[in-house]
Amino acid sequence: PQAVYKTNRFGNSTYTLGGLTPAESYNVRLHFSENYWDAAAKRIFHININGTRVASSFDIFATAGARYKGVIREFTAEASAGGQMIVQFVTVLDNAQCNGIEIRSLTQAGTYASFQQQHFSAAQIADPLVSGASADANGDGIKNLLAYAFDASPWVAITPNLPTAVVTDGRLNITFIRRNPPGDLTYTVEVSGDLNAWSSGPGVTTEVSSVSRDGQTETVVVRDDSGIAGAGPRFIRVRVTN
Repeated sequence: PQAVYKTNRFGNSTYTLGGLTPAESYNVRLHFSENYWDAAAKRIFHININGTRVASSFDIFATAGARYKGVIREFTAEASAGGQMIVQFVTVLDNAQCNGIEIRSLTQAGTYASFQQQHFSAAQIADPLVSGASADANGDGIKNLLAYAFDASPWVAITPNLPTAVVTDGRLNITFIRRNPPGDLTYTVEVSGDLNAWSSGPGVTTEVSSVSRDGQTETVVVRDDSGIAGAGPRFIRVRVTN
């Protein structure tokens, strides 16, 4: 919920979260918002999970690009022999800070229904105009389904997570975040010369690379196999269906 980003705990801190299955892997979601400093390099800290450094010199403002803007970092970690997940925030500069922590079973993390449970209240889930896949919870013009697909909260601007396109070696390339596994989503990269007729598939596009971000999502680069030189306009997009 959006209210998570309005409060925080700061300073060196340790959270011991129990009741988990020993040795089972979980998705750890950490929520942040820089609500004090208005520049980067003012608050820097490390993050440890069960004694392992998962993020070094983390800077909320630098990651979000703005003050009062939510940021989510996700990690895959194994519960201890005692069924615990120990999350530590270690100050480097000023005070470490966290706004919220979620622990999710990996088997429950890959559906839109689980996304709704994470981000909406029971009343909001009952209202498809708020929590439905075609709804736009925060009114930023991005449907909830795309926030889910591109690993963002429906309550904060997802601009840093949106696909980006560049020209590389004379061909359009699009970079985007994809859930891994995709779960109940289908990601299709399509290309067009007129914004009316769109094509996809082998011989039309090629997946150039996929790099894991956190064990649950990956950064994907897909290339338009047609060059742009002398071919008229070219357009590329990612179509997400549920």
